[in-house]
Amino acid sequence: MDVRTLNPSPAGPFSEACIAGGLVFTSGMAGCDMRTGAVAAGGAAAQARQALENLRQVLAGAGSDFSKVVKVDLMLRRREDAAAVDAVYAEYFRTHRPARCWKFVSDVIAPEFLLEIEMVAALGG
Repeated sequence: MDVRTLNPSPAGPFSEACIAGGLVFTSGMAGCDMRTGAVAAGGAAAQARQALENLRQVLAGAGSDFSKVVKVDLMLRRREDAAAVDAVYAEYFRTHRPARCWKFVSDVIAPEFLLEIEMVAALGG
């Protein structure tokens, strides 16, 4: 099987996404600006919105989009932020409902991040 990586990170041994078998597998995205690294201000909801926008860009770069997402994993540091994050998530997935898993974790990649989101999406039409 042919595997293609998308935008290898200069910060570590990973890529924004890998494409294999007609699917795009994203790395976990946190709620920060991908160009500047600035963390989105405004708590978990703001970070969720930024992470989802990051994922939108990654999927577009791979030739996919949110309508083709089949699986989402949400890793959230604080359970009490779940409703706010879910409200933002629902803005992006109004009628299309991919499979989803919440994971409540004590730590994410860095202390300033409240969540991380990763996706699997199909390619093409």
